[in-house]
Amino acid sequence: MPCPVRILIRPLGLTATTTPGTDPSIPGPPAHGYSAFGTATPLDVTQLNPSVLDASGSIISTAHDLGRFYSALLSGRLLAPAQLDATKTTVPAPQLGADYGLGLGELPLSCGGSCFAHPGGVPGYRTWVGATPDGTRTAVVFATDDGDENTQQAMSTLVDRELCRDKVR
Repeated sequence: MPCPVRILIRPLGLTATTTPGTDPSIPGPPAHGYSAFGTATPLDVTQLNPSVLDASGSIISTAHDLGRFYSALLSGRLLAPAQLDATKTTVPAPQLGADYGLGLGELPLSCGGSCFAHPGGVPGYRTWVGATPDGTRTAVVFATDDGDENTQQAMSTLVDRELCRDKVR
């Protein structure tokens, strides 16, 4: 399997992105994550062996680096044109409230047009990334809890507002 550090992280200058393996530490001063694990009392899960999360915990990144990655992906700097077209090809997924393809959902923007987006999360952390189809604008929202439908909706709304910020409505 190709090494993500060699083919993605270094070439894109993702200086705050790491592949932790089984190291439970988050580099730098981390944002503390909290998970209730279905109970009433949230626990600080900042120190967590990411290997228990399989692929979801295999890369730790910052909002800045996530935006940089999505900009590179959608602007065509990572994939050949046919591969990028396949990545952006979506099918209706009503249960998700979006059209969905190879890891990206295409969502309508309140100001017209659409964005490609992807939510993500592990216990104690949630992200929502959105980018214009050409990758010129990105928005990343980060939360330090398990989130629920209201959290996900609020994160999606914030991404929409940022991507529509300078557009005439």
